[in-house]
Amino acid sequence: MKQIQYSAIFVAALLSASVAHANISTFSGLTSSQTNMASYTEDGIVATPESGKFWGWPTAGQLHLDPSGFAGNTVDFSFTQGLFSLSSIDVSYTSSGAIGTLTAFDLSNNILFSSVIGQNLGTVNFTGWNNIGRLRLVDTGSHLSVDNLVLAPVPEPETYALMGLGLVGLMAARRRKAKSA
Repeated sequence: MKQIQYSAIFVAALLSASVAHANISTFSGLTSSQTNMASYTEDGIVATPESGKFWGWPTAGQLHLDPSGFAGNTVDFSFTQGLFSLSSIDVSYTSSGAIGTLTAFDLSNNILFSSVIGQNLGTVNFTGWNNIGRLRLVDTGSHLSVDNLVLAPVPEPETYALMGLGLVGLMAARRRKAKSA
């Protein structure tokens, strides 16, 4: 009986350890005026603008892209924890038909996924956008602002292997109990 209890506790611990904590960049450190910075990091999410400029326009606390030169139109996102999954991003402002293209790349710089955002304000959810090494957001219209970029780390393969071992142990303990009963 104790073996089953210990196996169940072990499996529960492994499952809770593998649950990905969501990381959110709210861009709260960006001001409503232009700021020259090579990158901006918040909650493990690193934003790197091609222009070297950030702008929280029209209000602080969001990331603004503008192809007319004020802030640049391309920003790359990486994750300090390695590979990640994209959960969602909020489109907080658009003008004059602004449209952004969000492209996900693997570690070898191959395109994994691509989507157009900006047709509507609000949260854009992504399903199945996993194992991403880098995201690129390109504004192909006019003013486009985004907020609340939500990423989650991808569990290491070792985590899945440990979960499998825990499940095998649990099944073996149940079989032993069934045979002894």
